[in-house]
Amino acid sequence: MSTTAIISCAIAVAGFIISILGTMARLSVRFGKMEQRVAENESRDKEEREKTRVKFERLYHDVNVHNTAIATLSTKIDSMAQTVADTKTEVQHMNLKLDKMIERLYGATKCQNLD
Repeated sequence: MSTTAIISCAIAVAGFIISILGTMARLSVRFGKMEQRVAENESRDKEEREKTRVKFERLYHDVNVHNTAIATLSTKIDSMAQTVADTKTEVQHMNLKLDKMIERLYGATKCQNLD
C-alpha cells in the first residue's frame, strides 16, 4: 500500500472513531437529561404523596371524630326515647289512678259526663 492509501484509511478510521465518540457524547447528554427529569419527577411525586398522606390522615381523623359524635348522640337519643317511654307509662298509670279517684268521688255517671 502506498502512503496516501494508508493515510486515507487512517483518516477514515479516525473519522469513524470520532463519529462514534460524538454519538456516545450525544447519547450521554440525552441520558443525563432523562435521568435529571426522572429525579425531578420522583421528587415531585414524593411531595404529592406526602401531601396526599397528610390529607387522608386529616380526613380519617375527622371521620373518627364524627363517628364518635354520632355514637354519643345516638346514645343520648336512645336514652331520651327510653325516658319518654317511661314517662308515658307513668302518665298512663297516673291517668288510671285519677280516673278511679274521680269515679269514687262523683260516681260512674258523672265521670262519663266529664269525658
